[in-house]
Amino acid sequence: MIGGGIAFYPTLAYNLFRNYIQPTKWSWYSRVNDTLILGAIPFISMLEVLKNEERVGGVVCCTEQFELDAAWGAIKPTEWRNNGIEFHHTPMKDFFGTTSQKEMMSAVEFIERITNQGKTCYIHCKAGRTRSATVAVCYLMYKYGQEVEEAKENISKHRPQVLLHEVHIQTANEFLFHRTLAYFSRFFERIFKREQKIENQQAQKQQLMSKPKALPVNDDVAYSNYSLFNKRSNLARQSVQKAVEADETRTNKRGVILLYKSAMRDLESALSTKLSSCPPYKHTEISLQQEKLGNFLSSVKERLAKLEEGERSKSNENRIVSVSRSFSRQTREIPTTSIPSSSSSMTNSKLLKGVNPKFGEEILSTVLADSEKITLRNVEGNEAAKELLEESVILPSLNPKLFTGLRAPCKGILLFGPPGNGKTMIARALASECHSTFFNISAATIMSKWVGDGEKMVQALFQVARNAQPSIIFIDEVDSMLCERSEQENGAARRVKTEFLIQMDGCANKSEDRILVLGATNRPNELDEGILRRFPKRIFIDLPEKQARASMIKSTFYGSNTQVALNDRDLNYIADLTAGYSYSDLDALCRSAALIPLRSIDRSNVHKYTAAHLRPVNVQDFEAALTTIKPSLNNENRQKLIEFAKRHAQIAI
Repeated sequence: MIGGGIAFYPTLAYNLFRNYIQPTKWSWYSRVNDTLILGAIPFISMLEVLKNEERVGGVVCCTEQFELDAAWGAIKPTEWRNNGIEFHHTPMKDFFGTTSQKEMMSAVEFIERITNQGKTCYIHCKAGRTRSATVAVCYLMYKYGQEVEEAKENISKHRPQVLLHEVHIQTANEFLFHRTLAYFSRFFERIFKREQKIENQQAQKQQLMSKPKALPVNDDVAYSNYSLFNKRSNLARQSVQKAVEADETRTNKRGVILLYKSAMRDLESALSTKLSSCPPYKHTEISLQQEKLGNFLSSVKERLAKLEEGERSKSNENRIVSVSRSFSRQTREIPTTSIPSSSSSMTNSKLLKGVNPKFGEEILSTVLADSEKITLRNVEGNEAAKELLEESVILPSLNPKLFTGLRAPCKGILLFGPPGNGKTMIARALASECHSTFFNISAATIMSKWVGDGEKMVQALFQVARNAQPSIIFIDEVDSMLCERSEQENGAARRVKTEFLIQMDGCANKSEDRILVLGATNRPNELDEGILRRFPKRIFIDLPEKQARASMIKSTFYGSNTQVALNDRDLNYIADLTAGYSYSDLDALCRSAALIPLRSIDRSNVHKYTAAHLRPVNVQDFEAALTTIKPSLNNENRQKLIEFAKRHAQIAI
């Protein structure tokens, strides 16, 4: 019974060992020196003792994974980390074998880093006799240059129950051999590099004037160059757009020629950016953009030559206007304004053709202007979703004649996923890249207290969209308006849903209509089946993965010109800590971390400070912010979304 009780109650077992059976600490764990402790697998009741009394700052676990998982009551890796103690797992088999030299070196370097901070490192296996002692022996050999037997004797002196088998001694000898071999390899490599450096210096003296060596670019400078390229690229696109619009509307072509020349200078400025000065992981993106900008530059030069020739001859003006319109159609990739000009009564009259002005004016008020250009490149993560949207929406808008018949684009797309992950931003990016009029619709826009007005508002919406096509009707929180029909709902809501289904069918049946209905929701299970059928493409917008989280944190700070002291290792560490965070959660986390440097200033003289006086945001600020900013999505809701995606979505989970 006593043995069974100890097996089932590890915390009680530890207390019995410590207080009654073996009161000395070495019965469970033993201190080898000021910064090294060997012991058995620790239980949760030992956490406070190890943290506060023994000053443990890092833990090396030398068990197999199943042993760590099966140890009921033991301290888990997450519990170590939650208490500010770093955790390192070195998988080792008991008695029959240990681990690879790579894993052993990783463990030794981890111990070295912890002990250099003045903290204690706790090395443990299941019983604290063989595997943990093997790692400790290798560390003493690495740190103090001791021989195998000398290191073993030093450890056994403090922990008599150490029992090293022949296979573990062999592992230590192999570690010593590889360590010595690596030292001499580096020694001879340094000699070789020194000789090679002398030869290179002599060769460079002859090439210095003709071919200067490029200076290395650090991460901050490279990212600044990338940001500058984006600004130049956007400015060039806006300049081309402005010139094209002026070419279509102005009869005096002299001003148009000046606009085209300005656009040509902006394009050449953007094309002057060198790939070597930007981050390597952005080279593909920059190359694609520069290829498009090069095509724009060729078109601008061609159009400019024709305009200058026309100004000289002052003849055949109709032909020039026709060429201008043709050029406008060829440059569909240039972002255009996604809202019709409300100041022009002629434009409004065309948009409201066949529409009751009472409802039409309200529909026009929902059209969003793209003051800032948004593209899918601005959206971090969800690469598969962006690729599918590009195939389904952007490419058909650039070449409608190619996408006909079975390749015809669908007229309804549903974006669903956890809240705060950029579904609305993706919708606006699609409208910007497709040069479409963007209608931002909600339930409040459509529903009315007057009988019959809801159905008429739906009719007006689709008619205005036809007049302004290509158009995108974006319905945010679509479940609030088009949820599943039931007997309890009133007749007005049912009629609005029915009218919406009819109008969507009308768009789908008319191939010449270029109207896309884009819905977004985080509750797809509540949608009516009829509505779900009319969204043939359902795309899951999931939480950002690790790389996307790190990239967003970096771009958030660089985009806001906030001083930050984070390297790639820090970003990856923060990304690991923010698993389960949405994009909005990460934005809130960055804002919270950016405020922490303000707490160290003198508040009585706060009016004298500028941003330059504040220290950069560091990884410790993020750790402090993580204590207050938590994920907004619970696992249960995310699991429901994943189950829906497995049944209905086009992107595999």
